[in-house]
Amino acid sequence: MGGDGVEKLDKFPYLVAEFSKVLPENEVWKQKMKRVEEEKLRKMDQEWVMLKVEEAKLVAKKAELIQQQIMEVMGGNGTANGV
Repeated sequence: MGGDGVEKLDKFPYLVAEFSKVLPENEVWKQKMKRVEEEKLRKMDQEWVMLKVEEAKLVAKKAELIQQQIMEVMGGNGTANGV
């Protein structure tokens, strides 16, 4: 029966990963999480997936902004002095 709980948590990798980061030394949350309905865990895991997608979009937007600003500072031709 103990394997069932582990298999249940394996279905929600993003949720488990985030809890593991925040509570690395605390295993109590795993026992408590095994008692939560799968539908609720699925929803919670999906929230982390959506947040990861938003984070990826933000990283891309930041990269685009820094590229644009570097080009402005460098004079658009890729040299430090615009020469």
